[in-house]
Amino acid sequence: MLWLPITVGAYFFLGVVAIIDKKLLSRRIPEPISYAFYVGMLNIAALLLVPFGFQFLSYDITLFALSAGISFVIGIYFLYSALRHAEASRAVPIIGAITTIFILFFSTFLARTYLTNTELGAIALFIGGGLLLALKPEDDGEKQKSAIYSYVNTRVILMGLAAAFFFAVHLFLTKEVFKETTFLSGFVWLRMGNVLAAIGILLLPSARRIILYTTEQLTPSSSGIFMANQLMGATGNILLSFAIFLGPVTIINAVQGVQYFFIFLVALFLTAFYPRILKEIFSPQAILNKLVGILIIAGGFILLFL
Repeated sequence: MLWLPITVGAYFFLGVVAIIDKKLLSRRIPEPISYAFYVGMLNIAALLLVPFGFQFLSYDITLFALSAGISFVIGIYFLYSALRHAEASRAVPIIGAITTIFILFFSTFLARTYLTNTELGAIALFIGGGLLLALKPEDDGEKQKSAIYSYVNTRVILMGLAAAFFFAVHLFLTKEVFKETTFLSGFVWLRMGNVLAAIGILLLPSARRIILYTTEQLTPSSSGIFMANQLMGATGNILLSFAIFLGPVTIINAVQGVQYFFIFLVALFLTAFYPRILKEIFSPQAILNKLVGILIIAGGFILLFL
């Protein structure tokens, strides 16, 4: 199970990235379309890996790889849109849980890949724990809301569903690509799909105007934070891609519950000591929900090792 510690390491980096993404989107780079463009275009750096064993793939697998890369950029656009309207420690778990369900559907009915009852049980625990981590307490003085709205509002649900679907397509196709090629070749082709999506965004007149305006407004400090965050994101994505290369994609995505644990810890630390950087609502009930969610996720890990 070498893929498991690699996956946990990947989600640590991606958890920190999610927190910084929230800060950048709310204060420094407010337009999700601009953020998605920058993230996609920066993947052109993957071409630096070409001299180290890159190979051309068959037409079908190349199409899969490019489609996976494009789906990823579309997914992060919807994710960043959701992050503008919800706290990172709540939006990301919900999207991750729905993504796992989509992947399980694709893997079962398209790839004919079947999981054991123990693995399905672990996935259920990962999803349940993640949703508990996402539970939203009511603000002081707020009127009683319905059960649905106690988690997220309708707009976040719609954006989350879209993000989850495209992330699931990305992950499912990524695994199919890695079944047919080496890790390095598959990784480079997947990143070229990211670049194609970024170029496609730039070709849209309305998006291009937003991107040019955002670029002009960027300060040196914002650019520095963005680049450092993307370096962490690249590290997380390389580790996650290698884990998918080695192991079962449905379970790897379900283990994303550990990312929510890292998000919770970082958000709690910043709220307590650096509220000017990030401040989230943590009532005693919210903390209890999150601790129970963490224990449930731990139960999922235990099941995987039975």
